[in-house]
Amino acid sequence: MTEVTDAGDPRDADAFREQLRLAMLSSADVFWCVDLDDERRNWMSPGGWALLGLPPGPRVPTLDEALARVHPEDREAVDRGLRAQFDTGVPLDVTFRLVRGDAGSVWLRARARLAPAAAGTRGTLAGTVRDVSDEYARQIKLESAVVEGRMLLRELNHRANNTLQLIISMLKMQARAVPDANIREALDALAIRIKAIGLVNNHLSPMAGAANIALESYLGELVGQWRLGLAGPGDTVHGAIDLPGVTIGIDDAVCLGLIMNELVTNAFKHARRPDRGLTLLITGQCDGGRLSFEVEDDGENGPGGAGTPSPAPTSGTSLMTLMSKQIGAQVVRHPVASGTRVEIVLPLRSDAGA
Repeated sequence: MTEVTDAGDPRDADAFREQLRLAMLSSADVFWCVDLDDERRNWMSPGGWALLGLPPGPRVPTLDEALARVHPEDREAVDRGLRAQFDTGVPLDVTFRLVRGDAGSVWLRARARLAPAAAGTRGTLAGTVRDVSDEYARQIKLESAVVEGRMLLRELNHRANNTLQLIISMLKMQARAVPDANIREALDALAIRIKAIGLVNNHLSPMAGAANIALESYLGELVGQWRLGLAGPGDTVHGAIDLPGVTIGIDDAVCLGLIMNELVTNAFKHARRPDRGLTLLITGQCDGGRLSFEVEDDGENGPGGAGTPSPAPTSGTSLMTLMSKQIGAQVVRHPVASGTRVEIVLPLRSDAGA
């Protein structure tokens, strides 16, 4: 322990040393100091011997002797931290395993700074070290629980998707067996809606929590499904979803997917021209505190384009109205020279990610 030389009364110095000793004994940290030029000046607080797994001795281990006990897999990280301290002055803060012979190894967190050196010397490295084995074990247990939870969630989603796929298959079988064209159309539309709902489970965001959906990938897969399932010969479906890192709640994602699904199916159902295929552009972007989505076609406008309600309310338009109210979205039709352009504006909630 360093000498206290600025006390006027030696009794004050003795009292200070005793107070410092008691403080060190009461701390979970081990205090240490390594003189890089004179190992005789090395010291550490009493708990250091037990932490190193060594019996108390007359000489404190040197830096090289301590580093030799670092687990081989962790030496590179410790060396990197020391080089950063020596070369650039970045304080050492590294967690590593220390091998203690037959007693196994412990996880330690060491923090240190290099004291200013006198001319012709390398200086003194001083800091603390703490046993963080229990904290590390809790962290490992927590990470394992998270991984296990995600695996369970994927399994549940897989089973849910299988169930939904079975329902879709049954609807399609029923549609093929029904002679009434209107009923067949209604069953096909219902199958497409169920598919849009089922796709949500594929895009749960692991970084944003189990209840949030990665919006860009979800809408991107929806566009692919519309391209494969609805577009016919000569039709073109373009997707421009620019929402990297944006997540929304799973319930909001389901509602949004159903709204856009109705707009797209309406376009293919009503806006096709008899002389050529339909071109459909689907976009999505984050504009400040709101999300904006558009479905635009170059087909027939008037009472037939995307999102254009029929003269009498239908289940599709009623569904869009209900879903829009549920998530606080606005569905706006913009005038265009040819075709139809419908925009969905959705406020970005505070619990969503962007």
